[in-house]
Amino acid sequence: MKGLVCLLLLLETFVFVNGGLNENEISQQLSSEDRRQNPPQTDTLRAEASTESQQYCHLCFPDIHAALRELTATVTEQKANIRELTASDTEQKANIRELTTKVTEQKENIRELRENIRELTATVTEQKANIRELTASDTEQKANIRELTASDTEQKANIRELTASDTEQKANIRELTATDTEQKEINREQKENIRELTATVTEQKANIRELTASDTEQKENIRELTASDTEQKANIRELTASDTEQKENIRELTASDTEQKEIIRALETRLRDAEQAAEQQTISLEELEKKTDETSNLTLSQVEELRKENRDREIAFSASLMESGEGYVGPFTTEITLTYRNVFTNIGNAYNPITGVFTAPLRGAYMFRVTVHGNGGTGAAASIDKNGERVVIAHDEQTQGTLNSSNGVVLLLEVGDVVYVRLWSGRRIYDSPSNYNTFSGFLLFPLREDELCRM
Repeated sequence: MKGLVCLLLLLETFVFVNGGLNENEISQQLSSEDRRQNPPQTDTLRAEASTESQQYCHLCFPDIHAALRELTATVTEQKANIRELTASDTEQKANIRELTTKVTEQKENIRELRENIRELTATVTEQKANIRELTASDTEQKANIRELTASDTEQKANIRELTASDTEQKANIRELTATDTEQKEINREQKENIRELTATVTEQKANIRELTASDTEQKENIRELTASDTEQKANIRELTASDTEQKENIRELTASDTEQKEIIRALETRLRDAEQAAEQQTISLEELEKKTDETSNLTLSQVEELRKENRDREIAFSASLMESGEGYVGPFTTEITLTYRNVFTNIGNAYNPITGVFTAPLRGAYMFRVTVHGNGGTGAAASIDKNGERVVIAHDEQTQGTLNSSNGVVLLLEVGDVVYVRLWSGRRIYDSPSNYNTFSGFLLFPLREDELCRM
């Protein structure tokens, strides 16, 4: 049995080394192995052993061939497995190299991430400092907001006062509207009177020579009225340039001038009709002279009334605070009357630039307006006063920036009534060549005593 095991080991060794043996070589190997395992004996014993070994080999040789075939197949299969394992090991080594490369790259990425984390940490620290600064700034802004809220509350109170003043002005405007309606009724009556005069002129046809002389005189009067109307238009343009808000009033004056022009055109038309009719009729010279005198007196009286009415309407002024330079006026401990020395317009000379006071030369409805300008820190406030009583206020106040405000009012004035602007105590205004602070006024229309009584 021991010999068989040795034989198998030898066969396996030779199969791996030489790939296969023939029968003689196998016998020799077996003999050699047997000699190694059994020490030298006598010749008899050696002969017996040799004989026995040869017999044993001859008896087991077919089985050995079968075993060798199986071993050969097994060895071939194992070689294939070894090749597959070798290829798999090579592939795994390549994968290991790739993984090693990836690990190296990941380590580099980790280092970069650490650097980025350090930078982000520094940025976060800086942002925290900025947040602290913003928090301090926010606290300061909240304090400013509280101050602005208090200022806004005060401004709302001022707005309520201005709203009440505006309501009062609207009531005055309604009264003026009613007065205007009455004035229109009066104008209609005047037109009726003019129609009656026209009928009288038609009936009183004059001699051509006398009527021509009268016509020349009347044309001269018309030229004077036209010159007066041109002057009024120039005054209207000046008022338009000085204060845009006075356009409505100027339109009213223009409408009145248009009505007067229509009256003058109607008179001229009637005169032409009178000339044509005079040529066709023959009337005695005495009657013609008498009637012509009456007609001339009536026409001249009417023209004189129109001229007087136009002269009465020529009242308007506008002025700014400083003639030259710039600077503040105020604040003072008491109220003062402002003197607007830079006069733009002073038609009728009712405004005194030395005292700053407007004195009404006739009774009527007047429009006044004031603007104030200043800078933040100290409020700007002024009022329009009539005969010592405050009427309207222009006021603005805030902690910083520029201050601007304006206000206007329509007043019914008697002859000698005074209107002026007062600067409040503790307030100041700023003026420059830009003329921020102005005081303006003009006559809307005159009123007769009976009209005031109806109002």
